[in-house]
Amino acid sequence: MEKNKNISKRLSEVIEKFKLNPYKLSKMAGGTTTKYYKILSGDAMPNYETIYEILDKMPDVSESWLIFGYGQMLKSESEKITKNEKSELSIMQERLKHYQTENQLMKMLLKEKGIEI
Repeated sequence: MEKNKNISKRLSEVIEKFKLNPYKLSKMAGGTTTKYYKILSGDAMPNYETIYEILDKMPDVSESWLIFGYGQMLKSESEKITKNEKSELSIMQERLKHYQTENQLMKMLLKEKGIEI
């Protein structure tokens, strides 16, 4: 139960820092207001999905601080990945998938023509 209280306390600090409440957090990160009230009171432990949703919507919050209490609440500038960088990464991942599919198709076409690689 003490572990729940610690993560609950840290989540309360995040809510206070960003001027949120359980309702606003539920709208921003997903889930129900009740879920966040239970987590904040220490009656429930956030699961991986809940923690991921919070951290995904609040990229300035340090993962290690929220989960384990290590370090500072907010990431340093060097730790932050900007939305633009995330967007660029997504584009690169999509391109990679496209090239992998294209590569498989080329191999199939070459195989049909009797060319092995």
